[in-house]
Amino acid sequence: MVERNINILFISAECAPLAKIGGLADVVGALPKALVKHQNTSLDICLPLYKHLTHLKNKKNFVGLLRMGRNQNVKIYKTLLPSSDITVYLFFNKKYLSDKNIYLNPHTHSSDSNQERFGFFNLAFIEFLKKIKPNTNIIHCHDWHAGLIPYLIKKETKLAHIKTVFTIHNINNQGIWLKTQAQKLNINFPKVKNKYINFIETGIRYANYVTTVSPSYAKEILIKKYGYNLVPLLKQKKSRLVGILNGIDVEEFNPATDKKIDYNYNIKTLSIKNKNKTKLQIIAGLPIKPKKLLLGAVTRLYEQKGLDWLVEIIPLLAKIKIQVVLLGTGDKMLEKKFKFLQNKYPDYLRVFIGFDIKLAQKIYAGSDAFLVPSRFEPCGLTQMIAMRYGTVPIIRATGGLKDSVVPFKKIKDKIIGNGFTFTQENSQTLFKTIAKAMKVYNNYDNWFNLQKNCMNEDFSWETSAKKYIALYKKLIH
Repeated sequence: MVERNINILFISAECAPLAKIGGLADVVGALPKALVKHQNTSLDICLPLYKHLTHLKNKKNFVGLLRMGRNQNVKIYKTLLPSSDITVYLFFNKKYLSDKNIYLNPHTHSSDSNQERFGFFNLAFIEFLKKIKPNTNIIHCHDWHAGLIPYLIKKETKLAHIKTVFTIHNINNQGIWLKTQAQKLNINFPKVKNKYINFIETGIRYANYVTTVSPSYAKEILIKKYGYNLVPLLKQKKSRLVGILNGIDVEEFNPATDKKIDYNYNIKTLSIKNKNKTKLQIIAGLPIKPKKLLLGAVTRLYEQKGLDWLVEIIPLLAKIKIQVVLLGTGDKMLEKKFKFLQNKYPDYLRVFIGFDIKLAQKIYAGSDAFLVPSRFEPCGLTQMIAMRYGTVPIIRATGGLKDSVVPFKKIKDKIIGNGFTFTQENSQTLFKTIAKAMKVYNNYDNWFNLQKNCMNEDFSWETSAKKYIALYKKLIH
């Protein structure tokens, strides 16, 4: 039997490196490169043409014009995803899509501003399908911003052949929208009984398949602690709910070739990593202590990430002479607490508020161990990136962290695992886990073998891509 071609369209609010806020962008920018390596597979990406992308003028081509209701038009341009032959279609509309940042600030805009923006994007995407990409047979919708697509497709008889996959990247952000606001865009939801529309709920209800970004997260969202109000619906859809672990771009995150770090190395030259540690201590203004454990963290500063626990134990870490370098931004109160502790323990804590890609790479390469103590984590990429650099993760066993980090064990003379894990949600358990890691660190041979285990892990997108291809084939054959 001749296999049908798989013609895929990704629709997303983010796509690295063109438009990035978080891990969503990394997935949408990297997974397609692995998917198109498979036979009979083509893939394009759809993204709003945000204001900051106007610099692409010389690199994008006009494709066509979509006439929308309310006297609105959408101009479609196309460009290439950097370092690939994958087409990215850019949707330009000054009122809704192209006049602001990726996400509008609810403090300076209406509370429904982002929902209105992406509601319009979803409508424009349907017109794009009908007029420009009618031969598509798989739509892969990413997170709440594309949650209306599966419903809108089912309303269009001309698009009945198209199957939809809806990926939940973080169920915590659901896209709650007043029904009256949706109706202003001529989106009518006859089955919505209350006054709100929920983008993620809509995606789950109408998509042919729902995926999450790790197997453990697919299980976790079936309980109220993680799935919130959507648990009953998710249980109904359980037979079509699949968890597929994200990967990372192993070409971008490669200590042997990474131009953002000071000293390149690989698993055979792992000792060179120590030079990056010294360089990081210098950059951070910390005392150069080659034999003391240095912890790194690159993260958003929110309680979800377990950073309030880290705040509580900084004095204890300083007491046992462990250094911490933290890069991130987020909750202003947490930022203030870390800054206060930095001033109190200048030899043991350095906090960089903001995000700096070069500095992030130096932290991955220069740290001995990497902290991800999240309360919940749909997938997490930083622990995988850290391992790529021989930096041992210390994580709370939840979601994708649990799926990618195997606890350290020593069986006879063999080192098993690639990191340190804990389950209890408190600062004391985090401290005990770090203390356990320090004991292993103080045994050079054990730590060296643990680092090699980390670097031998395969977190490329190839494994994930195979699972998505199998899912797509199941839908269209």
